[in-house]
Amino acid sequence: MIEVRLNKDSSLDEVVLERDGECLFHLEQLSDTNWWMAVHDGGQTVYINLTTRRATIRGHYREEGGEP
Repeated sequence: MIEVRLNKDSSLDEVVLERDGECLFHLEQLSDTNWWMAVHDGGQTVYINLTTRRATIRGHYREEGGEP
């Protein structure tokens, strides 16, 4: 199931994809300049932070789980 959550002004706040009770994808706006994302696949998770300043978007990520 894909759920799109909006702010009171109808702007995008979150997008969540769940299957069988497990969150596979989650994108959430933390501020006007910062978004957080998590992508899950089995035991592996990637977390991504997106920031913008003066029309430039920068992304940072970290991985957890998966094969050693």
